[in-house]
Amino acid sequence: MHSGYLHIATNIIVQLLLGLPLEIVHGPLRIGVIYVAGGLSGSLLTSITDPEQFLAGASGGVYALMLAHLPTLIMNWREMKTFFEWIVSTTVLSIGLVDFVVSIIQRYTGGGNGSIGYSAHIAGGVAGILIGMNVLRNFHHKRWEGYLRMVCFLLWVVSLVLCILANALFVGHFPLPNRDSIADCVYYDVNYPFLQQRKRRMMMTTNTS
Repeated sequence: MHSGYLHIATNIIVQLLLGLPLEIVHGPLRIGVIYVAGGLSGSLLTSITDPEQFLAGASGGVYALMLAHLPTLIMNWREMKTFFEWIVSTTVLSIGLVDFVVSIIQRYTGGGNGSIGYSAHIAGGVAGILIGMNVLRNFHHKRWEGYLRMVCFLLWVVSLVLCILANALFVGHFPLPNRDSIADCVYYDVNYPFLQQRKRRMMMTTNTS
């Protein structure tokens, strides 16, 4: 779900710019796993830190793709021979790291735009690093990288389980949904027709009795 045509167009363009260089090297399946992990992580963290905020867009997945360039540099820097490979990875990673730090500062100092899901940015970026270490191709495996990959995977799994448990157990932390608080939002309740039919039947039963 996006907040408008410009929003979805911007997300598509950014995803193409960030994802295609990785997809050419690592394949669509690996990049898809990173993208989904970033979106899932961003949604879960936002539900805990900002439960009253409605999420729209693909920030978690985009930041996961952006910071997935870091595992690529860590594992394959010896195999990167051309200037183009270095300039693409370092440029995207530099922009991603700067924006990542800015997201953390704005989220926890209150200096940012209240309509932006900074927690989704943070969690998506972290997921991109942790999952990227495990699913991206490693062209020259070294023993210490195996330990690092295991630590990254365990960190992500433990964080994911804790977020899911928090959502399941601390129900009182989360407010009831209030879609009317979103400006210019039109939504349809799928249960509405069934509720109307049920009310009619109840009224008919009451009148006949």
